[in-house]
Amino acid sequence: NLCQHCGGSGASLPGSHNDCVYCHGTGVEEAEVGDAQPGYDVAPDEASRAAEQFWTKVDRSGGPRACRPWTGYIRPRGYGRFRVGKKTWRVHRLAWVLTHGPIWAETLDHLCRNRRCCNPGHLEPVSVRENVLRGVGLSAEAARRTCCVHGHPLLGSNVYLYGNNRRCRTCNRKRAKEYRSRSRRCLKT
Repeated sequence: NLCQHCGGSGASLPGSHNDCVYCHGTGVEEAEVGDAQPGYDVAPDEASRAAEQFWTKVDRSGGPRACRPWTGYIRPRGYGRFRVGKKTWRVHRLAWVLTHGPIWAETLDHLCRNRRCCNPGHLEPVSVRENVLRGVGLSAEAARRTCCVHGHPLLGSNVYLYGNNRRCRTCNRKRAKEYRSRSRRCLKT
């Protein structure tokens, strides 16, 4: 549904403007923590205090589509932390729970690649595998590789699995041939 004001798809009713998440934010300020935590009981008054306190530590000055960085405590790996009762949350996960309810996937992917961001619009529930493959780590780079270091394609019959790694058959044949050649020379001397 498109908003009549901004043209964004954030309106819940066709042609509506008053409930558009792009124009008016996500409405997360009114959300409470207690109901959205399955298996974890927090007193309702404590939950509403925690939700109010949480949103005061999120910088929303950039607008609804911009990153909303966490201004509170940041762990060494770049993720923010926030304590609700006896439970410590990663702030992006808490922002999702406050706005959308329980996280139904294994993990949340930061589409903006900013670990401090708490904007629920920049988060997507995905599997751990999908999150890793979308990233910039060694596993993701290896998965995106289409040819070996010598330029041979890693496709079809030219590729085989060695453990969890894709290997090039052409390069393997060349290595095996060189090994056999060296072995024969050693035997002759």
